[in-house]
Formats: sequence, C-alpha cells, structure tokens
Amino acid sequence: MTDFEAHSVQKRTQNGSAGTSTPPKSGSESGIGSVLAGDGQFSVTVEPVGEVQDLAVRWRVLEAQSDRSFFLSWTWISAWLSQVKSPVFLVSVHAPTPRDGPSDIALGLFGTSVERRHGVLPVRQLILHSNGEASLDAITIEYNNLLMARGYEQSVWPSVLSHLKSQTQISWREMIVPGALAAKINALEPAFARSYTRSRSGSWRIDLATLRDNGIRERDSFISTLSKNARGQIRRAFRRYEEFGEVRLEKASSMEDAKSFFAAMGKLNSEKWIARGREPIMDNSAFVNFHQQLIETGFSQGSIEMLCAKAGERHIGWLYNFCDRGRVLFYFSGFPAEQDNQLKPGLVTQVLAIEAHLKGDASVYDFMAGDDRYKQTLGARGPEIITIGFQQSDPLLTLEALARRLKASFRALR
Repeated sequence: MTDFEAHSVQKRTQNGSAGTSTPPKSGSESGIGSVLAGDGQFSVTVEPVGEVQDLAVRWRVLEAQSDRSFFLSWTWISAWLSQVKSPVFLVSVHAPTPRDGPSDIALGLFGTSVERRHGVLPVRQLILHSNGEASLDAITIEYNNLLMARGYEQSVWPSVLSHLKSQTQISWREMIVPGALAAKINALEPAFARSYTRSRSGSWRIDLATLRDNGIRERDSFISTLSKNARGQIRRAFRRYEEFGEVRLEKASSMEDAKSFFAAMGKLNSEKWIARGREPIMDNSAFVNFHQQLIETGFSQGSIEMLCAKAGERHIGWLYNFCDRGRVLFYFSGFPAEQDNQLKPGLVTQVLAIEAHLKGDASVYDFMAGDDRYKQTLGARGPEIITIGFQQSDPLLTLEALARRLKASFRALR
C-alpha cells in the first residue's frame, strides 16, 4: 500500500459518524447461543465469539482448504481480534450432516456498530472483519470476504444472507463489507433492497512470474520495461544515491530488527504527515498495537517482510510487506524528506524490493489499493477494491437513498 495515503481511515459514509453499538451480551445472558438454519444444502450458525483458541483451530483447518488472502489468515484475524473491545459474532457454514461433527465450509467474523448519519439517523450495522471503530479501521483490510473452502465460493453467501436476514437475535439494517474485490462482492446486490458504494479505489500490481518468463530478473531489465520518463527519473536517482556509497537492500533478519524497522518507518511517516498538518497514524495506539501483535506472530512465520534501502550508510527508505502464498503485498513505508528532487527514495526503494522478488519465486508484487502515481509508474492496473453497504428494506433508509440520488442529480446539473 501507500505510506498511508491509501491507509487513511475509510470514510464511514456521507455526513456520517460511527459508534460502537451495544448488542446483546454473549453467552447465556444474550439468549443467542448457536442458532441453526438449513436451506437443504448448508446449515448456518451465528454465535458470539467464544474461546479464541478453539476458533484458531477451526480457522486454520479451513485456511488450508481455501484460496484465502493474507487478510483472511489467522495471523491477521487473530491480531485484529486481540484489539477489538466490542462484541464480535462468528458466522459458520457447514454441511447439515457432517460425519465427524461440524465441518466448516465457511467462517466469517462480524462486528457491530451503530452509525449515526446526518446527525439524526441511527443505522445498525453488521461489518465483516471490522467493527466500525475508526481507530481500528485504520489498519485497512483488503481482499475481504468470508473464509470459504475451495469450490464453495459461489454457493455459501446465499445461505449466510438468508439466515442473517431471518434471525432476530442481532438487530441490523445494513451490512458493510470493507475492502472487498468489486467483481466478487457486487454479486450479493440482488439479495438486498439496495446497495451503495462507500469507497472505491483502483489497485496496481506487477506480474513477477511473467517478467521472469521473459528473462527479466535484474533491476536494469525491469527499469527498461517502464516509460521513458520513469526510466530517466529512476536511473538518475540511482546514480545520485550511488554518490553516497553502494546502493543495497537490507532485510530484517530478527524480531528485534523487524520492530526497529517498523519504528523507523513510523517515525518518518509521522514527520511527513505532521509537516502537512495532518495527524500521523503512529499516534493511533490501536494501529500500533495491532501491528506489534501482527509482527510478533507473522515475522517468525515468514509472512512479514521488513526492508531497508541504503546508499552507503545513508538510509533511503523502509518498506513493510506481507509475503503469503507466492504474493508480496506492499502495506506501509517510511522515507526521509529529500531536498534534492532528483533523489526519489520511494521509487528507488520499491525498485530494489521488486528486484529482490524477481530473483525469488513470488508470482505477484501487489501495491494493493490506491491510485498513487508511483504505483501507476511501476505497476499495471489490478482489480477494483470497494467498501460497499448492503441495506435491508427500511423506510428511513429508502428516504436517505432518495435524498442521496437527488443530491447527486443536483450536482450533475451545476
């Protein structure tokens, strides 16, 4: 991702603000328990999240049977759960008559929130793998969906939606799916009275496997694939940095290094946003605590990559990537402010990282959501990422939707 431009907190919608709801308490006090609903093909269970250790076992078993993204790995999900203070509900889907107890076909975690829109309209929400708290939403999930067993991706959601809409234990009028692939999640629209897009972004990526197949494994050959203007800027920047010493990329080799790299990039990121008069993300304790937990778990697994580019002893920049199932996902970064505009710390650091992975076996280097210029310079367009709201039939939400359409029409006439 970007060095936080794409990681700003996703807007909680037009003229709206989010608050945490007070849903029914968990366990016997709530009267919810495990509620089953069958449609002849699957059964759906909705229950408050109980023992995290038990959920971890189920989640990891299903992970191994899925084509999930890193954001649906237990590494990410457990770090998120460790920071959530409000109730979270587990939705599980399994065959009606499994041989050895429930065999999960799909799992999903829904947070709850009450969003007060226009100062007067409270909207109860279910939010997939989020809970509507702005401070924690700043971690920004992408490629979001239910965790689904391979081969069931097209058939699970109808059963889940049917049950969520018919059950009465959890009151909700709107379901939010943040950071989802538009091509996949838009298929849910017919099941609801209406839907609306809360945020929309392009994404950018590099097909490392195809480049390798074409004999491109080194920095210079990769740079040669870029536009004439980009080639000139990047090669000039490398020459300028080489005046300070050998240009190289260092990878954190220990947990101590990883945490040090994260702190260093966080400090530079904060300096950038303070200089622009904005609140830095590193002042957000929920964001920092989440990533401390994620690094603690993911670094030893090999799914967290921390990189530092240097010219001699001069630091060029830091990158924080996720490495998972043959994909490299760029998430966060930090670069020193350079007075010399021929020095391009972001481009140089990214090119060094791309070169390192061209020499490896990853198939994709994914910049993820955001249309930042450097992403377009280095990558090709990827899928559209959206945050979408699906609404049940409700008179007040119908009026709100009408007002939104009238406002859009008025703007179009101006």
